[in-house]
Amino acid sequence: MKRSPISTVAALVLITFAMVFAQARPDFSGKWRFNSGKSSRGTQGNTPDMIYPSDLTLKHTAAELQFVGSSLRQADVKAVYKLDGSEVLVTSDPGITERAKATWEGVNLVISSKRIVPSPGGGNFITDIKQVWSLKDGKLMIEETQSAEGLSTTGTFVFDKIGS
Repeated sequence: MKRSPISTVAALVLITFAMVFAQARPDFSGKWRFNSGKSSRGTQGNTPDMIYPSDLTLKHTAAELQFVGSSLRQADVKAVYKLDGSEVLVTSDPGITERAKATWEGVNLVISSKRIVPSPGGGNFITDIKQVWSLKDGKLMIEETQSAEGLSTTGTFVFDKIGS
């Protein structure tokens, strides 16, 4: 019996889909603390190029990711990301507006957002942000790219789990 090329291709496509969907998506739940020694240069120090809360409290379910980010002497950043790609509001400092969407790309969670900060001189400063979340060796890795006014900066924030 001879196999047709079409049936061979169809079998390979089905096997590939099965392998992709068989990969378990990570559970980001827990309390996490920023690890400056493992993170990219420019994400720590007195004048970092990129900033992120130093402590994260995350509750992750199949439908959403509840996020609370805190740092000393700063207001908490809070969001409930819907994992179906619905747009949500991220709460931050007064006057700052941020809307975000979260979707899965394989085993990585991708959060895309637009942050609008009013300028003292009038107008707005708009930053597009893309975060790719993953777990590697028990650490939470967040690779973030910020783009504003034609310039982009990318850095990786690494967090150690400190509680459940």
